[in-house]
Amino acid sequence: MIGYDRLGTNGRFGNQLFQYAGLRGIAAHHGYDWCIPPDDHQTYANYGMHHPFKLSHLKDKNIGFVNENVSPQSMFSYGAIKDTNPRTRNITEKCYNFDEDMFNNFPDGANLDGFLQTEKYFKHIEDEIREDFSFKDEILQPCNEFISNFENILYLHVRRGDNVGREDYYRMMTFDYYKRALEHFDDDAYVLVCSDDPQWCSEQEFFSDDRFLINTDVPEYDHLCLEGDGSHRRSKVPYTDLCLMSLCNGAILSSSSLGWWGAWLQKGRTNPVICPEHWYGPILEAVNDCRDLYPEDWTVIEN
Repeated sequence: MIGYDRLGTNGRFGNQLFQYAGLRGIAAHHGYDWCIPPDDHQTYANYGMHHPFKLSHLKDKNIGFVNENVSPQSMFSYGAIKDTNPRTRNITEKCYNFDEDMFNNFPDGANLDGFLQTEKYFKHIEDEIREDFSFKDEILQPCNEFISNFENILYLHVRRGDNVGREDYYRMMTFDYYKRALEHFDDDAYVLVCSDDPQWCSEQEFFSDDRFLINTDVPEYDHLCLEGDGSHRRSKVPYTDLCLMSLCNGAILSSSSLGWWGAWLQKGRTNPVICPEHWYGPILEAVNDCRDLYPEDWTVIEN
């Protein structure tokens, strides 16, 4: 049995999808059983895995922790969770690119950590991951009804939120990038603008054309800050945006894992997925790049 004990506290919703899929992929590669935390654990105010998806392959045996005596404090720190049970091996990726050595040599009984932001960890079980990430009818039906009003619609993702003021770590996309990305699509295509700050988007002249569709009435939820200091903040509920993005035909990405998943979950796509060449800011880019981040059929442009 292997697990990901910090699922729900080590990054927000888009990161959780990578972590779940990566765990599943590593387990399948070795023939291991796997487990993820329950959805009612007191530390998991950010945990979204169980709510919007069918999770067809998640059974009772897959709910639990690899480490014993998991505490709320330990869930926010990789260093702390290593100390919860010295008998359990806690293993994280060496960098943000595909860690082939970890993938091939991951031991049974260990706890996985890291961000795992590449489909190379789960490409071999792609169909199962797509089945697990199928949306429940109460989310899918209204999104389908909305998207069906448009014959040709793509989405454009704008990541702001906690990236604002942290451009040394994660790139903020410029309007010039979005303008050049839109040149890869028909002029009459509608563009669904998805963002963690839709109000800001609605105030930008760039999005004033009628082809841009922005929903500013997105519900928020109260959650524990990922820093683990006990404080709370408000964030946009991501499920509806992700479902809408998955129903579009084509995408323009920002440096957002949620936006990445919107494109990956699309079916029957005939329009391209446009990606920024530089995802990370200069501090993180010094030790990471995007060579494993994007699937081979996505189109990378300068940003």
